[in-house]
Amino acid sequence: MALGTSAEVAAVEPIHAVRTALRLLSNLAFCLLLASHGGRASADERVGVGSLTPRARAELGSSVTVIDREEIERRGVAFASDLLREVPGVAVNRTGSFGSLTQVRIRGSEGNHTLVMIDGIEVNDPANNDEFDFGNLLTQDIERIEVLRGPQSALYGSESIGGVINVITRELPEGVHGEVQVEAGSFGTRRVNAILGGGGVDWRLTGSVNFLDTHGISDSPAGGERDGYRNHTYNLRGMARLAPSLQVGGTLRYGREDHERDEQTFMGLPTDGLIVNSRDHSNGEHGSGRAWAQLSLFEDRWVHRLEASKLDTKRDERDDGLLQSETRGDKRRYRYQTTVSLDALGAAHSLTGAFEHEQNRFDNRAFTPSLLGSDQSRKIDSNSWIGEYRIGFRDALFVSGSLRRDDNDRFDDATSYRATLSYTAPWKYTRFHASYGEGVQNPGMFELFGFFSDFFKGNPNLKPETSEGWEIGLEQELFAGAATFGLTYFEADLEDEIDGFVFDPTSFLFTAENILGRSEREG
Repeated sequence: MALGTSAEVAAVEPIHAVRTALRLLSNLAFCLLLASHGGRASADERVGVGSLTPRARAELGSSVTVIDREEIERRGVAFASDLLREVPGVAVNRTGSFGSLTQVRIRGSEGNHTLVMIDGIEVNDPANNDEFDFGNLLTQDIERIEVLRGPQSALYGSESIGGVINVITRELPEGVHGEVQVEAGSFGTRRVNAILGGGGVDWRLTGSVNFLDTHGISDSPAGGERDGYRNHTYNLRGMARLAPSLQVGGTLRYGREDHERDEQTFMGLPTDGLIVNSRDHSNGEHGSGRAWAQLSLFEDRWVHRLEASKLDTKRDERDDGLLQSETRGDKRRYRYQTTVSLDALGAAHSLTGAFEHEQNRFDNRAFTPSLLGSDQSRKIDSNSWIGEYRIGFRDALFVSGSLRRDDNDRFDDATSYRATLSYTAPWKYTRFHASYGEGVQNPGMFELFGFFSDFFKGNPNLKPETSEGWEIGLEQELFAGAATFGLTYFEADLEDEIDGFVFDPTSFLFTAENILGRSEREG
């Protein structure tokens, strides 16, 4: 297994160039030291992002980082967000103690610009502004995490203009295997994890249970009562080969989180903006499932894949034990994909086409006078047509082009493009890669319809954000493949950016608005 590191270099003004260069060199030296202890996918290892079909990392023109099981066990952290903190170009922000809202941003984009998938299920929550909360994702049942950077709307649609994070849970090998882990520590923290599974030549089945409970610490800097957290997560995945050319599989996942927290006030008080002691409490539940079938014909030259997935989320907010509000999210996705592969004219060709239907629902109920008027149920449907062509020459030069058309029942139809290139030098230790992509980000349900009495009102007239970006990079294997050094430069532009905290002088409430002009990011 190759070990590696990479860096994304920030553009600076000339007056700071020397200082930045010295800091960069010291950081790269430190990263190379870390590389001798961490895992990274080799160039030949297949990854599930960056293409409509799994590909070797050497074929991808976009930057990809892989955190494998070996690295997860070496780090020994409980939350996946702590693993992502060391990924180049990724920023992690947690708003409080364990279980607090945790956002992951890629290359300076927003949290809802990052598409998150768990075992192929898109888990961005319609009730959380189309954003995935990493505050509740535990690591014990995760086999690997793949981080794809840059705009990817041509492959994945909205929510991916910053990048994609693909989480794959553990699948135990043939036979019968099991593990149990029990831990206890300070602050009344307990962690119990169990996994059992295995299978035969033509089938696999793995189930896991993860439990984390802690008395926690106080979110408020003034101290006071502890803000505890409890997480239960259950996962089941399996597959079976019904015939030499036919496979079926699926996954089920359920989690429940209980989180005590302190409040942040904006009521004209001296404590405005500060976290103060309170008895706020939130209960969250999420359930997801996915079923798929794959038919391979003509020695895998023609592959058909059919799948359906569903995500359900629910969150209750309580103040001193009294229910304040309840929000629910529902995402359903149905997809058919077919791929034809052939060798002709000295090259390997692959053409993939897909159709996808997606439905997002958002429901909100209020149980307190301060939230009256927020009861609502909203739904948005979309149909998408996706195509990707890939060509490879002599296992060294790989070029791809992707096109996607989204037909949305609320917003204007949108077309996204993407092109990539990857070239491995004849001596095999040096690889160049480049990519360009355009995409759209639809407004989230809360930005459109959210409501808090005397504070926030959504804006149903918002229009989608649009983005384009490119990158160019170099990877160099060192010490006969024992380590990999990577360097990437990127630029990304965002138009019609949505600001979700704009004061409206007519209603005296905050709202969301599209910002005129262009937001630029580079690094």
